[in-house]
This record gives sequence, structure tokens and C-alpha cells, in this order.
Amino acid sequence: MGVRVSFKRYKPPRRITLRRKAPKSYFLDPKNYDFPYKILSGPDKGAISCDLLRKAIALAGLHYHRTRSPAKRRRFKSIQNKARRLYKRYCEGKFSWKRGRKR
Repeated sequence: MGVRVSFKRYKPPRRITLRRKAPKSYFLDPKNYDFPYKILSGPDKGAISCDLLRKAIALAGLHYHRTRSPAKRRRFKSIQNKARRLYKRYCEGKFSWKRGRKR
């Protein structure tokens, strides 16, 4: 069975209690339950979301440039690199970056 990939827009739950119910493997930063990249609930649960990967790349880049702490900068850079690798592997060429739709 192959990896399921979702091209729909998805808004993950913000409450930490809902995030902690999901497996740690659903997050790019499993220690802090931050940056989910797999869908946490619904019929597509567990599928890799291209929308969430794009959001993680942008948000980690923003945090990287806004923080001064070297430890946090390394953390956000590694998250951004993981998200880019996953995006390139599963979503590139199948997903339009600008419009958020299938080509």
C-alpha cells in the first residue's frame, strides 16, 4: 500500500489536547507537537497534506528569521528542511504552489 497524499486545504486543530491524541509521527517537531504535516482527523486521517507542508515551510522560515536564539534558529531551519524534503518527494509537480489546487 502506497503513501496517501491529500491535495485539499486543511486547517489543523490549534488546541494542544487534540494534537496530543495524534501520533507523534504526524508532526515535523514531535517533541512539541508543532508543525503537523499529516491530517489529524476526518476521512483522510493519516494522509500527508501538501497544504500543511507548504504552511510549515513558510511558517518555519518566518520564525527562523524572527528569532535571535541560535538553538531556536537551528530548530526552525531543520523543520523547514524536513518540510521541503517531504514536499519535494510527495507533492512537487502534482500541486500548484500559488493556487493551492491540482494542476
